[in-house]
Amino acid sequence: MKDSAPGNEVLLQSIPRSLTVKELAPLYPDGVTSRDITAVNAHNALLQVANEVLQRVNVQFSSFGITQARFRMLILLLRHAGRTGLKPCQLADMMKVERATITGILDGLERDGLVRRVKSLQDRRAVKVRLLPKGRALIKKAAPCKGRQMARLMRCLTSAECRTLTRLLEKIEKRLAEVDK
Repeated sequence: MKDSAPGNEVLLQSIPRSLTVKELAPLYPDGVTSRDITAVNAHNALLQVANEVLQRVNVQFSSFGITQARFRMLILLLRHAGRTGLKPCQLADMMKVERATITGILDGLERDGLVRRVKSLQDRRAVKVRLLPKGRALIKKAAPCKGRQMARLMRCLTSAECRTLTRLLEKIEKRLAEVDK
């Protein structure tokens, strides 16, 4: 089961890596600046690299029968759920996805015996998600593989460059929240 919207991979692969003033000018009736071009090119590069990384992670996770999204959910449950579990809406907020997306991911994880939805003891209308022993075992097998893959990928950057990249991505993430207001 796929956890992302169909066609996103094709769309991201078709984005030009580098655009010129001539190519961007029709999009900017008031004029295009070199800053606009630099920003668009950086944005396109970010999307393409993120897509390529996600595809490789999903290929690696496919040997475990999961996707990156499913693995993320398992990790969140391991780190934050304790014995009581987490509500699906909490998982959606933590993963920054729509609640419908969470339902699809949960359906697959539950079908595979990795998590269980249980009614809340305090509010029988509410559901909480709990990580099952099979889910913990899967994390124990898959996490080292993902760690090695991330380390191999990021070895091209120095520690200082990794910190700079992280800071820049956090800056973009913060800007996303500001733009949405």
